[in-house]
Amino acid sequence: MVGIRRSFVLCIRDGCNRRRMRNFSVCIDCWRELEAERTGVRQTCEADGCYRLVSDLRSLCSQHFDAQLREERRQARELEAQRIAAAGPPPSLFDTPPPARASDPSTSHAAAARLNRTQLNDHHHAVLAWLRAHGPATDDQMAAAMVADGTATRHEQARRWVRTLRENDLLQAATDELGQQLELENDSGRHALAWRAA
Repeated sequence: MVGIRRSFVLCIRDGCNRRRMRNFSVCIDCWRELEAERTGVRQTCEADGCYRLVSDLRSLCSQHFDAQLREERRQARELEAQRIAAAGPPPSLFDTPPPARASDPSTSHAAAARLNRTQLNDHHHAVLAWLRAHGPATDDQMAAAMVADGTATRHEQARRWVRTLRENDLLQAATDELGQQLELENDSGRHALAWRAA
């Protein structure tokens, strides 16, 4: 398929050096001036030093209108960034006690106030101790070791402990000399990201 080739030539109006499309005799700015002379309506751009004619709907030509719009959007983005920075970091799940429903009895509210989600139990400490002793490992390798030790009864149970440690930033990515995260092979033969104790 052959595309339409647009070619440009100079405007035929005296003193105009702007380009026009081949199927028009004058450039767009000269056409606006001629149209303004024909209709008697002549309104120029309000920007300093701009001679371009504008429509009745706007007070700026398209070039200055676009520049003004870009500047307004940039200022709006800056104000939004300042508002977000002033608000501070969003609240964490661990900053407040887990809520109880309003319809729950007072005992549920008391239990919710006492619950500390960041408190680790012996299972979490067992995963960290194994990881410090054996070095970097994948989630599957850590979970399989917990099941083999008898600390966990099911693989998915141990995976949840590992996930909790990572969510609390107690596990860090194990990296090589180049700073890239290590990938180790699981028992299944698939590669997964490796982690180490923080």
